[in-house]
Amino acid sequence: MNWTNLDYFSLQWTLPMALVNKPHPQTLTSLTLKNLLPLPFVFYETEAFARVLSSLRHLSISMHGLDFHAHGTEAMWSLMWSRTIPLRVLTPPQPQLTSLILISDQPVGVVPLMDLSGLFYPALRRLTMGGMTFDEHRCMEDFIVRHRATLNSLVLDSCPMFFGTTAGAPHRSWATVCARFQETLENLVELQVWLRTRWGWERGDRNRARRCA
Repeated sequence: MNWTNLDYFSLQWTLPMALVNKPHPQTLTSLTLKNLLPLPFVFYETEAFARVLSSLRHLSISMHGLDFHAHGTEAMWSLMWSRTIPLRVLTPPQPQLTSLILISDQPVGVVPLMDLSGLFYPALRRLTMGGMTFDEHRCMEDFIVRHRATLNSLVLDSCPMFFGTTAGAPHRSWATVCARFQETLENLVELQVWLRTRWGWERGDRNRARRCA
């Protein structure tokens, strides 16, 4: 699909707007928004959108930004991951949420920074993170470990380790991360680690090389 297609832009606007304009959006329990473009539409800022999120048991968000970087829209990409996603999509109270999928087709979390500190879903059992960057500050780790009492399934899909600006080994190793998970995630029964063969649109498992764990 070509991101320049005006119909696709229109779809990204009209469907969520129809959702937030429903008379009783609280009846929705599952929401999947796939291959979103990094456009900070106004509906993200509305109370109606927050009400939609409040009743969800399953939330899946994937964002596509590969082509956008080639067209000088890095500012919108950064705004979506540093503000809109953490503050407008993930922060509204979602006490019934049991499943969360959060995928970027480009590495995010460090650059652009995405702060997940303070976010907690008391019923979360299944978590998938794609393209989320791990580093020595352990923001992504802490978010995962914060749900140790309920989390039983964890999927890490092409989540890189940040090397910083200097050559050599990263400040934190995957061995250390996995050791922490083994020690703290007391109810985890499923762990999957995937590696992409290329970045781009979400197309199921066709752009995954293999399951590593």
